[in-house]
Amino acid sequence: MRTLSLPILFGLMIFSFPVHALSLHDVLQSSYAHAPQIQKAKARLDEAQAGIQEAQGAFDWELNGTASQRAGLYEGRYADTQVTRRLAESNTRIYGGYRASDNGLPVYEDYYNTATGGEYNIGVAFALLRDRIIDEDRFRYSDAVLSRKQQESEAYLVTLRTQFEAMSAYAQWLADGHALKVMQELVKLAQERQSAMGKQVAAGDVARIFLTENNQNIARREAQAADARRRLERSAQRLSLYWRDAQGNPKTPTVSELPPLVESMPEFSLNDEALRETITKAQNLRPEQIIINFGIEREQNRMALADNLRLPKLDLAVEGAQNLGRDAGSSAGEEGRVLLKLSIPLEQNKADGRVVASQARLESLEQDRRLLNDQIAADIRAVTAAADATAEEIAQSEREVKAADAMRQAENKRFANGDVDFFVLNMREERFGEAQLRLIAAQRTWLENLAMFYFMTLDKDRLVPNI
Repeated sequence: MRTLSLPILFGLMIFSFPVHALSLHDVLQSSYAHAPQIQKAKARLDEAQAGIQEAQGAFDWELNGTASQRAGLYEGRYADTQVTRRLAESNTRIYGGYRASDNGLPVYEDYYNTATGGEYNIGVAFALLRDRIIDEDRFRYSDAVLSRKQQESEAYLVTLRTQFEAMSAYAQWLADGHALKVMQELVKLAQERQSAMGKQVAAGDVARIFLTENNQNIARREAQAADARRRLERSAQRLSLYWRDAQGNPKTPTVSELPPLVESMPEFSLNDEALRETITKAQNLRPEQIIINFGIEREQNRMALADNLRLPKLDLAVEGAQNLGRDAGSSAGEEGRVLLKLSIPLEQNKADGRVVASQARLESLEQDRRLLNDQIAADIRAVTAAADATAEEIAQSEREVKAADAMRQAENKRFANGDVDFFVLNMREERFGEAQLRLIAAQRTWLENLAMFYFMTLDKDRLVPNI
């Protein structure tokens, strides 16, 4: 049974914190609303939607027209206008139009002659073999739809990853801020002692060498505090990529906005059965898995299109026409036509090559899916194992902080009572500070593990707060 549930207690030094501290919720809210990565993913969704609209263009109504004027022995004129549309649901083409001539055409162009009022015509054409189930235009449309669905999952993945990175950046800034406060407190203790020791040296109660040594400790601690401040500045800049103002511009958090660490440590529990269920759910619902699934469907459609090329092309068209006005030779009256067009591929190299290529890509995608499932299981187990180890480290660090503080306070009492052992007192203070820094580092690791757990298990409610 693995159960992780930690009410984290921060240190024993007393710090003051602002009323309006920067919370994790604030950062995640800002990141979701303004992070460029997320905005870019949303733009890619619009682009994919435009791809669907473009593919639909193959099924738009289309107006075509031709006109001719002969010169020389024959001076006939001819004009033809036709509207056409392909139906997206099937490979069916409907069309209708009007054509007219002035009967000045040669006999070998008698087809173009019409009655004096012209000819109205309608027709419908079907693919009976090749292109009946799938064709290039319908493939492009369905591929655009699947691409849009893939992009939705990609946008979701980008959102989760960005929020995970924001939470990790917040954990680092939080830890670096508290580490700086620990170092500043150590500097403050040494500076206060310097003032008191100065009076004791003047009174002859303490040797001057202790004052010199304390000065050295102040300088060393101030250098350590300066290093801690530089680390905080770096982590604040990193956090500013996710903490933004209403216009989306980066905001650099300050030490004055630092919240208590205890308020930033959520709790979660996970036993072995829940771990197995979590892994199975993640393997089925991870955006990467859905992207692969849609990729497989797209490739299957591409293979169907390649198989389609193996078939003979047999098209059927049924047309009707009505001539108006006076007779124009063979063009008088109503007319009906049935047309068949046949084309048979004698070799299959093009189709075979495409089918083999699609089969190879499908196998590659299947291996991607297998690897992804293994990776998801390994990552979730790793992060929960890391959380176990970090929980133990935090508990040990808390005990170490309490013990170090007890030793420091005892040494302070001895020092106040005149039992001077400056070396031991300084060592107790620094051991106390080091214990606090280890506790802070462990708490930062815990929060980072939690962020990874939320990311891997698709805990959108934790990573994407309500806006």
